[in-house]
This record gives sequence, C-alpha cells and structure tokens, in this order.
Amino acid sequence: LSSMFGNLEGIITPLLDLGVLRRSVPKEVLTGLVCLLCFLSATCFALQSGSYWLQVFDSYAAPLNLIIFAFFEVVGIAYVYGMPRFSDDIACMTGRRPGLYWRVTWKVVSPLLLLTIFVAYIAVLAWTPLSYRAWDPQYAWFPSRQEKSYPGWVQATCVLLCFLPALWVPAVALVQQLAKRRQKQDTWQDGCPKLQEGGAS
Repeated sequence: LSSMFGNLEGIITPLLDLGVLRRSVPKEVLTGLVCLLCFLSATCFALQSGSYWLQVFDSYAAPLNLIIFAFFEVVGIAYVYGMPRFSDDIACMTGRRPGLYWRVTWKVVSPLLLLTIFVAYIAVLAWTPLSYRAWDPQYAWFPSRQEKSYPGWVQATCVLLCFLPALWVPAVALVQQLAKRRQKQDTWQDGCPKLQEGGAS
C-alpha cells in the first residue's frame, strides 16, 4: 500500500504541476479517477491468462526502457547540460569538484557501456524467438511446462512494450525544440529589439 501512495503521487503531482489538470478538481476526485484507471488497466492480470501477461510485461516492458532512459540521462547530463556545469553543481553541494576519474566515467565510459548493453539486448531479442512456458495437461512431460511461441499479435505487443515508453523522450525533446523554434520565429517577426541587436552584433 505504501508503494501505491508513491506511485499515485508520481502520477498526480506532475499532472497538477504541469497544468494538465486544473487545480479546481478536488484531489480526492483526481486520486479516485487515477485509482480507477489503474484498476481497469490492471484487470488483464486477473484473467485466466494473467500470469502470461505478467510475464510479457515483466520481460519486455521494463529492461529495455530502463537502459534507454539511463542512456538518455547520462548523455543529457554529460553533453547537453554540460560536464562543467554538473561539476559546479557537485562542488556547490559537496565542497569539491569531481575528479578526472568520475568525469571520464560519466562522459565516456557510462554512455559506451549503456550503448553496448542496448545493442546486445536488441541482438538477443532479435535472435531469440519470443516464447513462453505454458501449463498444458496434454504435454508429454506434464507437470513440466511446455515451451510455446507467442502468437503474432502478442509479439507485436512485446515490441510495442519495448519501445513505446522510451519514445516519449525524443518525442518530448522534439516538441520542445519545435516550440522554441516557433517562439523564435514569432519573436523575430514581431521585431524584437533584443534579437535585432543580437543579430547586428
């Protein structure tokens, strides 16, 4: 139950902070709606095939996405935010800047390791047939579980589970870049003096 509170706050707080939902909606109602949505989306795990769905989600939803998110975080901090700024932040918090070992690890070693793991994971997924172990009383070696291949639509679901959550990272970055570009164009068309001075200099 305690983890459920944390999960709910992880959903509700960003929705309120980003202004996706109005503050006029009572938080109790919002919490109830989120709980109802989570309940309805989790009913597939309570079906007769629930253990198989759990295996699909457990095997394909989390591992690849965690690798991708970690890679984007490392690259974002080391190259987008910048290692000098990050080192300044650490110096502000701890009183000293990180040494050469840590800077090289964050900037070179970690991205390369994560990229290697990502490529290896994709290769294993591509070469290993997607299968599951089913309970089948007709199986010759029952009660051992029989290895069966997933149907095509389940394989498509596995691929979507692997990549859909991770697509939000580049999608949001692209949307923000397009919004910034549009804002710059609008400002330029309005004849902003600051932009004109910057262009002249």
